[in-house]
Amino acid sequence: MLRHKLTRLTSLCLALFASLVLTVPTLAQPYAPKMSPERKAQVERELAPRGDKIGLLLVFHGAPGENWANLTRSIVEKVDAINQTKKVFHAVDGCDMEFNFDNDVVEGFARLEKQGCDAVVVVPAFIYPTSHVQFDVVTILGLYGDPQARADARAEGARIVRTKLPIALAPTFSGGDLLKEFVLAEAKATMQTPENERLLVIAHGDEDYAGLVDKLTQDALDAAAELGFDKVQSAFCEMGQTFATKVKPIVEQNTKDGKKTVIVAIYLASSAKSFVERIQKFPSKDDAPSPSLEGLDYVCSQGRIGEFEKTPEYIYNVAVEASKN
Repeated sequence: MLRHKLTRLTSLCLALFASLVLTVPTLAQPYAPKMSPERKAQVERELAPRGDKIGLLLVFHGAPGENWANLTRSIVEKVDAINQTKKVFHAVDGCDMEFNFDNDVVEGFARLEKQGCDAVVVVPAFIYPTSHVQFDVVTILGLYGDPQARADARAEGARIVRTKLPIALAPTFSGGDLLKEFVLAEAKATMQTPENERLLVIAHGDEDYAGLVDKLTQDALDAAAELGFDKVQSAFCEMGQTFATKVKPIVEQNTKDGKKTVIVAIYLASSAKSFVERIQKFPSKDDAPSPSLEGLDYVCSQGRIGEFEKTPEYIYNVAVEASKN
């Protein structure tokens, strides 16, 4: 009887295993809800502009000083020049999320409303969709109602937009091929003997978004690897706070290995050259390691993404896509 029970149990287990094997592939398939032809037609309808007079607003982070104002003004003017030809938007403007209270997001909306816009496409002029975009920008636009996020925005002096205009939010600069094209252009302009050089791409990011930043930079790294460098590397160091612990060790190791480091920086307003020069002026605090690269073998690229020739066209194209509903 025991043998009979074991045989039945074995048969049951085998049947259950076979059932699971047959079921798992089905479960692994993405769920696709059944739609009527009418529903499918509505879902797949051709997208159309969401207004007759759509405004385009570029929202920059903001920084004190004329250099920042001149750069962002130049970007807006270049995007506006494209619009003068293609004429998708009724008006093009730009504003800052922080620092410049006379040209904040509320002021940007006010100017577009005054020009008669009936909808607004916002392009967040940030490299990656990290905390500034996921929380700060959407809170200031009035699209995210978390009390703490509102309190944080107000603590920075930010006003919350109050408008009846429909708002569409476009992607950051990490969409499409913009970052890849920028890194390739800077690497090609800077490298000399790539077989004896290692490319190091640095960018703004923080620990909370490490995986996201790495993922969104990977296409650029993969493309740069085809240029013949001995190695392609990356590091994000916020606005320089972790330069001494995340960037400098890589340059030190490369120098020790007899390889020159070609540094390319993915920042809106800073080139690798200006960024590294500024960081090395920071005094070391207490027992913190020095950010100085003195004596190490490296060279910095000199372009910044805010002046990259393909940036205005990218901004315009993502705005056009966002303008449709």
